[in-house]
Amino acid sequence: MSPVQIFSLALLVLAFAIAMARHMNVGFTTIPAGFLLCLVAGVPVDAYFARFPGSLVVLILGVTFLFGHAQRSGAIDLLTGLAVGATGRRDWMLPWIMFALAAALSGIGALPAASLAIVVPIAIRAAQQRRINPVMMGLVTISGALAGGFSPISVWGQLVLTLAKEAGRPLSAPGLFLIEFALNLLVACVAFALFGGPALIRRPPGPDVARDPAASGTTTPRTTPYQITSLLGIAAFVATVLVFDVDVGLAAFSVALVLQVVHRPDEKETVRALPWSVVLVITGVLLYVGVLQQVGTLKAISHHLGGISSTGLAILALTYVGSLFASFESSSVAVLGLVVPVALHVTSGVEGTALLLIVCAVCWAIVVSSPSPYHLSGGLVLASSPEPEQPRMFRRLLAWSLSVAAVVPLIGWLLPTLGPG
Repeated sequence: MSPVQIFSLALLVLAFAIAMARHMNVGFTTIPAGFLLCLVAGVPVDAYFARFPGSLVVLILGVTFLFGHAQRSGAIDLLTGLAVGATGRRDWMLPWIMFALAAALSGIGALPAASLAIVVPIAIRAAQQRRINPVMMGLVTISGALAGGFSPISVWGQLVLTLAKEAGRPLSAPGLFLIEFALNLLVACVAFALFGGPALIRRPPGPDVARDPAASGTTTPRTTPYQITSLLGIAAFVATVLVFDVDVGLAAFSVALVLQVVHRPDEKETVRALPWSVVLVITGVLLYVGVLQQVGTLKAISHHLGGISSTGLAILALTYVGSLFASFESSSVAVLGLVVPVALHVTSGVEGTALLLIVCAVCWAIVVSSPSPYHLSGGLVLASSPEPEQPRMFRRLLAWSLSVAAVVPLIGWLLPTLGPG
């Protein structure tokens, strides 16, 4: 490995260390770090900006613009009330309703953190009122958001698919989504079983949630034209993307613009609600990854990992690093943007289903650490819990995230053996 390549890795570690130590957005540190690396390595600035993730930025802003109408109009509250009311007297269904709701919101394009910001407070409040273990409720709900987070029209799904396409290793979009959904559903089932699910199933029926909205922590609001058109807009967006294969971000912007013109919500509030912090993270990380590719750092890492006795062991080592890193980094997007390109380089001789399973294993190991209290998702669960319970909740979430960071990469390592050949 050349001095420049060693410097590029040291600078990357320093950029993340500063961001984590100072609780800063990692984009603030990686963008100037990438510029410094360009100066040191002699990479033209035009080449640096050539890797700007324009399509992903449009996707994030467009989908959030559209999703914001559904939230602002109360359409999400309407769906939540209907979903929770469907549990009736069956308390054991509440965690799975929250799983399904979080998965649906992430699946239609909302960032998992955004869907959890809506669902987690409702889920934790329902857990308190219905005497359900809040740890289990939080873990199952987070798993739902993760399960839907790799849909073909989601930010995570598009990020991974874009990275694979740029590396000349295209992946199956439906395959990525279905495998990640199944893996995160498995995690939810384990959490449900370990934290009181079987006892909850055996519990005698409680008050009818459908008749007692206070017991569910939510109410079903009156239907308005804005709610109806928002839901119709999302349905049209999903159908257009899936049936006609148009650009996700541009389709979302187009539908959202119609809703903005028709219903005219406060434009300043709409702009403030867009996820500029996520845009900054993705921009900074992917620009830096682009420079790493320019100076040959990713190839050098692949060469050194290739020195391990097998590709499988190299991926196992990389997955453990990504999983542990994700336990303490607040944004899964940043870790995915860094680790997936390396995994694609390491597996240069692998194609087809085997490659898809390897990428799924790496992605799963990264996002499954989201319940960490240092992560946005785990932090939402912690913040939604009563203050006296927060220290105990903190310890349990941290123990869970570290446990899955130790176990899941090993399980994921076995996934490629399920593929042909």
